[in-house]
Amino acid sequence: MARGTLYLKGKQAVKDKKVATAIEEWHEQDDTMGHRKLAALLKTGKNRVKRVMKKYGIQARRKKKRSVYPGKASSIVPNALRDPQTPAETEVMFSDIFAHPVGGSHESTRLLCALEADTPLPVAGV
Repeated sequence: MARGTLYLKGKQAVKDKKVATAIEEWHEQDDTMGHRKLAALLKTGKNRVKRVMKKYGIQARRKKKRSVYPGKASSIVPNALRDPQTPAETEVMFSDIFAHPVGGSHESTRLLCALEADTPLPVAGV
């Protein structure tokens, strides 16, 4: 066995440290980037970036998934804005329905917000 193989030092650890510092610099700006986007930014291979991130414990923060209403409404309320019998003095300029999840379950509280011309900001819960 040659003596050179016994004293051979790998160069990969030095390269990995440079890649790790570059990854950490990008993570300070945006911590949601994964190994593919970082590899494109650093102009290096995605497998190297993935290996270095795993080695140094760097993880991309996952974005929250948007919640989607999982079914049909239990009761349908008629739209009072489109009712022809609504008096003209309460003219509505803006209306919207907000659904807010309660207690981490799929059930949610729905609020109807309507802005009338006469009053500053009326809010009615449905």
